Amino acid sequence: MMKITRARFKLAVRYCKQHTERMCANKAAESLACSDFRKFWNTVHKQNNSKVTKFAQVVDGCMGDEEIADRWRQHFQELYNSNAEKKSKTSLQSRISTGLPCSTDIIITLSDVVDACRKQKCAKAPGPDGITMEAVIYGGHRLSVHLCLLYNLFIKYGFLPDTFMQSTMIPLVKNKCGDLSDLNNYRAIALSSALSKILETLLAVFLHNDSEVDCFQFGFKSGHSTGLCTSVLKQTVDYYTTQGSHVFACFIDYSKAFDSVNYWKLFSKLLDDGVNCLVVNLLAFWYSNQTAAVRWQSSISSKFCIRNGVRQGGVLSPYLFTRYIRDMIRSVADVGVGCVVGGQFINILAYADDIVVVAPSWRAMQLLLSVLNAQSVMLDLACNTNKTVCMVFTPKSRNKIVSSEFPRLKIGDTFIQFVDSFKYLGHYIVSDLSDDTDILREIRNMFFRTNILIRRFSNCSVNVKSNCSDLTV
Repeated sequence: MMKITRARFKLAVRYCKQHTERMCANKAAESLACSDFRKFWNTVHKQNNSKVTKFAQVVDGCMGDEEIADRWRQHFQELYNSNAEKKSKTSLQSRISTGLPCSTDIIITLSDVVDACRKQKCAKAPGPDGITMEAVIYGGHRLSVHLCLLYNLFIKYGFLPDTFMQSTMIPLVKNKCGDLSDLNNYRAIALSSALSKILETLLAVFLHNDSEVDCFQFGFKSGHSTGLCTSVLKQTVDYYTTQGSHVFACFIDYSKAFDSVNYWKLFSKLLDDGVNCLVVNLLAFWYSNQTAAVRWQSSISSKFCIRNGVRQGGVLSPYLFTRYIRDMIRSVADVGVGCVVGGQFINILAYADDIVVVAPSWRAMQLLLSVLNAQSVMLDLACNTNKTVCMVFTPKSRNKIVSSEFPRLKIGDTFIQFVDSFKYLGHYIVSDLSDDTDILREIRNMFFRTNILIRRFSNCSVNVKSNCSDLTV
């Protein structure tokens, strides 16, 4: 029996080696048959990019894994310690030390922990402790009880162990066709421990706070997309140009917006919203004592402290950043100047940190930009004037065109250039509101995806091909 099982195992291994591509293609086809299109395209893209170079041999003049990892540590240490402002820290600590009245004592129940574990995703990279999320999800009832007791102690005493606040940063390439040795061609993803992700999921319930200003924010919201945001912009502009008015639009780009967040000001805003002071106290301790290391291939750099910014990839980061810029959006929306459609002011639209300001006149646009710049300075956000552009949409009736040229607008002391087209949130915006460029982009994407499917699914078995063709029909 042992000889027979060994022979079967060797035969199965030989078959897998000879039919690897076919098995991978069949696996992707299974997702298509189950109508799980997100999983299908993720599988296809992973197979398509499996042989793409993910790591450069030289980064910013440094060679070798250890030398490159240390260079990344220096870069991120400068980036996440760029805010030396201490007044907000002192103000927040004084507010907490005075003993702010807490509405109720927070108690995390066992069912809350179980629900938070069910919301987590499997097959994710582990944090610095090496514990995978699967170990927590399938840890059983006893583990959930211990986690419930542990999280309640964390909130009550506002303390976290050092290993709990550690994270690992991995630089990921933004543009694989660009310069792989350029530091600015990378973005950092922070890998935190599985237990900290569950705690963030539990705390997200206490941080949720709706506002009427959130209607201008399209990012991090279910049922919203980049296409919806650009559609609102285009319809607003089309409404005014049809009525015979000019429309000015300014596309704002911020430099390292997520990494420049002053979380002392952020936590003060949370207290103003009535968030329980125990939660704010725990977050303040967490963020002010967090450390990180950089992993480049098999090398890990030394640790460094983080004094500003929210972690990209964190559970709470989307809400925290949205709350951080909410007052800035409110200040622009409450000016009372801008486009009005159906009695609703539409003078600013945002998708995360990608903001566009809209106004029907040059003077109104300059006023809105002045208010936005003042609020950005208060939030320690720096506007990247090299990537910030303005656009003028002319009326459809030629006899209502006031002028073909307008003075350049300013953000602070810097003039902004005018352009005829701009790619906003992946969609091309043209001054004449033509969709030809965007349609050509979608056609190119369709050909690209079709070629991928033809190349990948040519290795599928006949049975899988016939099933997929029946499904498409």
